Formats: sequence, structure tokens, C-alpha cells
Amino acid sequence: IGIFSCLIFGLLGSLLSNFETAIWIPGPNPAAIIAIPISTIAVSILSSNQLDNLLPTVLSLIFITSLLSGVTFFALGYFQLSRLVRFIPYTVVGGFIAGTGCLIAGGGLVTSTGIDITFATLPNYFDHKTLLRWVPSFLLAVSILVLSRRYKKPLILPVSIIASVLLFYILAQILQIPIDVLEKDKWLMGPFPSSISWTTISSNTLFNAEWKLIIENMLSIIAVVMISSIAILFNSTTIEINANKTININKELMLTGTANIASSFGGGLVGYHSLSLCTFNAKMGTKGRFPGIILSICCAIALFGNMDLLGYFPRAVIGAVLLYLGLSFIIDWVVDGYKKLPKSDYFIVIFIVLCIIQLGFLKGIGIGLIAAVFFFCFRYSQITVIKQELFGTYHRSSRERSGEENACLEENGDQLYIARLQGFIFFGSANKILTHIQSMMETQQFANIKYLLFDFTLVNGLDSSSILSIKKLETLLNTKNIQLTFSNLTDDDKDKLIEGGCIPAHKENTFVFEDRDH
Repeated sequence: IGIFSCLIFGLLGSLLSNFETAIWIPGPNPAAIIAIPISTIAVSILSSNQLDNLLPTVLSLIFITSLLSGVTFFALGYFQLSRLVRFIPYTVVGGFIAGTGCLIAGGGLVTSTGIDITFATLPNYFDHKTLLRWVPSFLLAVSILVLSRRYKKPLILPVSIIASVLLFYILAQILQIPIDVLEKDKWLMGPFPSSISWTTISSNTLFNAEWKLIIENMLSIIAVVMISSIAILFNSTTIEINANKTININKELMLTGTANIASSFGGGLVGYHSLSLCTFNAKMGTKGRFPGIILSICCAIALFGNMDLLGYFPRAVIGAVLLYLGLSFIIDWVVDGYKKLPKSDYFIVIFIVLCIIQLGFLKGIGIGLIAAVFFFCFRYSQITVIKQELFGTYHRSSRERSGEENACLEENGDQLYIARLQGFIFFGSANKILTHIQSMMETQQFANIKYLLFDFTLVNGLDSSSILSIKKLETLLNTKNIQLTFSNLTDDDKDKLIEGGCIPAHKENTFVFEDRDH
């Protein structure tokens, strides 16, 4: 199933994507999630002794998941909703990249050793036999990383891979270790199964499926669609940054949706751009659409023939390549980011990385977004919202007045305080206004104030959450017999203030003025 998916993704991606070296594969996160309802369905069917319905039900579940995901991806691109990803903070993208690097590097260690990384298995990594498997991979990865960062030559990576494979077999020859022993001891990627069974989705498959069980697991299907949509947007943005290219993400979403729809009818898994493989191509300096075409050819050979040749590839070299990619992500954002990013932004990156490692992608990114939004609100609230403070004694309207009127204004001008506001007012900045006015009320300048005017000429908008602070300010002013008034309000902002009780209904003319001159 996975190989068929790669075949479809490789063909469509390599031929039609506007990012020529893009590589699409079945997503690891959707595959992990869909495995949960598959296991639940398997238990239910096995307990009822309806073994003939197990495979049709599992295939139908995968079909529905891939089909719905494809339709969703296509709709996101068609309605140009990818622009939403442009609002994701830069630090969240950085945390996503660094977190991905940690997971890729961990995958490299697992590939080299065959041992999962957990607290329980961590001591096994320091066994002398296990050290012999992952230390050479780590040293090779570090060597490639140092050379590529220093000389920036695209041939460094492919030459290092070829040289490492040759060195591996030279050492095996010197030590007189035959191929079958290397395969038995898991030093090589093979051997692969000689034949692979694969079937398409047919009407009989759908007819014999236990649809009740599939509907009961609909939440898992929705989770796959949501996580995959987020992954596509994040991966596309990250690939843009790593490759230093602009990608038409809407077109990529529509193409990815089409590929998933086509793949679903062959029982294919949900797939999208592979961040690690796309970055690998970029770092190798690959140009053109050959990587995707080669992937499709390999998948076709595996699906309809065998993969014996690739089975002779050393695990240590594959692990080194993954370690190199993971470490490059980590160096870019965790090491270099310490010097380039403000400390608060760097903290968010590290926080997201730790959350991704401990909780997984979705929760890590979600918590990171919340943290980024919190810091943004805090920073924005520190911006001075009051652009200018004026008193009626010194500030007059442009209207020409008689000497008697000017004398009256001169005598009573200290009763008016004008605050020219700017920017977007939300709960953070509104609270800063409240705090500032409170402190001003303790000064001698406010001793005779009877009217406080907020000038909204430079205000971009008023958030509903800020109404509470403005209402608190009005209550505070009422205790001092000071009337709060407004000028240059938009209709939307005025409606919000009326609904919040800051402006008495049907008395707008008393509290709201067209501008400061009227």
C-alpha cells in the first residue's frame, strides 16, 4: 500500500509540482493515527470470527481516509486558504523545523541500530556492540555537516555517501564478512520480501466492509485530515525557507489533493511533501524532476518486481544521512538561532522543540502557537498606544472665534484632556491606557479635568476584548465626575462601544463627535 502511494505521489509530484525537486511520500503521522482504528477494528472483527471482512474493512477505512484527505487538500488550495499559514509566527516555523530535525536525527539512530529511542532503551545505546553501529554514522554525519557548512559544495553529500558505501564493503572484505552474515546481523537494509501482495479498491471490497466499525472511528479519520492539512502547510513553508524559493502553496495543495484521491482508489495512504527528502535534494544541489521520477521507478520495481539491489545498502550510511539532515536543522535553529534570534523568540523555539519531542507534532505546534501568541500580545501591549496627549488650554480647534470666546476657552481649557490613540486596541493595550490614565489622575494636571476625549483618528481597529478595560476606565472617571467622550470613531468601533455600555444608547451625539474640531 505504501509503495503504491509513493508510486502515485512520485509520478504526479515530479511531473506537475511547481517545486521541481519535491518528493512526496505517505505521511508518518497520518499512518500512525490510522493504525489505531485499524487495530480496534481488527480486535472487533477477530472477536466475532468474521475474518473474511477484516481486509475489506481495513482497506475501506484507508480508502475513505485518503479520499477525504485528498478532497480537503484540494478544497484548501482551490479556495486559496493556504494564505492562513502566512500568519504563523516565524518562531513557530523555526521550532517546527528544529523539532523535525530532532525526530529525523532520532530516526537516523534507530536506522543504524535497530533500537527505538526511549528512556528504557537508552542504556542499550552505550553497549559496545551498539556503539559500533551508531558512532560511525554519527561521525560521518558530523563530517558531512562540517564540510558542507564550510565549503558549500553540492557534491560533498553524494561523494560522501558513495565513498562511505565503498569503505563499508572494503572493511567487510578485509574482515572477511560475507553478505549473508551482514544481512543476518542487520548491517544492510535488505533482504526485502521477494513478492509484495497489493490489491486495488473494488466494489466487492466496499460491499464486504463493516461500515459500522468505520463510522465508529470517524473521529480518527477527521484527526488524520486535520493533522495532514497542518503538516502540508508547515512542510511547504519550511521547504520554501530551506530551498530559498517561493512555492505556490495553493497549487501544491490542489496537486496533493489530486494525488491522494488517485492513490485512495488503490488503497494508498495519505501523503504529502517529505520535508527530509526535499531538504536532502536541496542540499545535494539536485535540479530538475529526476528525484521524483527515480523514486517512482524504484517503487514500480518494488511493486511489480523486487528490490534486491537496494537491499545491499548499508544501514549505517542511511542512518548517517538522516543524522546529517536532522543535525543541520538543529544547528540552523538551536545553535545559530541563539545568536540570531531575540532571547524571547529563541525560548519559544526551544520550548516547541521540547514539546514536539515529548508530546508529538500536533501538541507541540499547538502549544508553541499559544506561547507565540502570548508573547506577541505581551510585546504589542508594550507599544505606546497614546500617540499624543493634549490639554484644552493649549489645543484649540481650527474654527475662528471671538475674543470673548477665546477668553472663555483660556479660562476653562484645563477641563479638557485629549488622548490621540494609535494602532490596534486590544485587551493588552487597552489595559495600558487604563493604567496610564489612572496614574495621570493622581497628578496636579488632572485636578480640574471634567472631559476626557479619545481621538480615534489613527486607530486601526478595536477588539471586543478591550471593551472591558474601557468600561472600567469610564467607571473610574465617573467617580471623579469626568465624562468620557470619543471622536473619529468608525461605525464598527462605535457599535462595539455602545454594545459594551461605554456609550449610552441613543445618546451618541453627547458622547461621540465627528472629529476634534466638532
